[in-house]
Amino acid sequence: MDNDILTSRFFTYDDKKMTTVVFDLPPHWWSRPYEYAWAADFCKKTDIVLDAACGIQHPFKFYLTNYCKTVYAIDEDNRINDCDVMKNEIRLHFGDEAAKYFIDNELYKGVRLKQGDIRKLPYTNGKFDTVFCISVLEHLSDDNKWKAIKEFKRVLKNDGKLILTLDYPDTNIDTMEEIANKNGFKLAGAKDTTIPQNAINWYNQLYCFRMVLVKNGDDN
Repeated sequence: MDNDILTSRFFTYDDKKMTTVVFDLPPHWWSRPYEYAWAADFCKKTDIVLDAACGIQHPFKFYLTNYCKTVYAIDEDNRINDCDVMKNEIRLHFGDEAAKYFIDNELYKGVRLKQGDIRKLPYTNGKFDTVFCISVLEHLSDDNKWKAIKEFKRVLKNDGKLILTLDYPDTNIDTMEEIANKNGFKLAGAKDTTIPQNAINWYNQLYCFRMVLVKNGDDN
């Protein structure tokens, strides 16, 4: 695997991006094309994976079904198991053709969807090869970040990967690494917290940081 893929750093406009992830992504999704393109490099046909806090309409969970062995997805929104709601949310964000594609191809059947809390995951120890958590943890307090990271560690196999993206400065990168280290993770590669001039951003107020973490140790 390319060493740069494993480097924890800010996304830049020079990075690979995907403007279509099952559906054509809305232009105002400033970071997702880059986040999804990078996260996709960690898909393996042999892997059992989790999309943590997957959202209702967000398409990455559907994308994963084509590139991973088994895909689980969880969100705290109790509408996550309502196919009609999901279809309507997809129509709202991506248009009528996307909603029709969702129904015609029965995308909801390819993902094992569950309503639940990432701070108390309803899965057995060591179940997943990879956990994806895309632009989620910046919305949590440090205490709740700690609880979520602890759960991710529990449900990952030994040497399993946690693929994170985070909004900065809403999230302190060093604090996030400290929380991860204290809960049994290590960085998979180098870390660079320098904000490059060509970093992707939202009105120069938010920047998107990626982080690859590997589970340490033999315990769950």
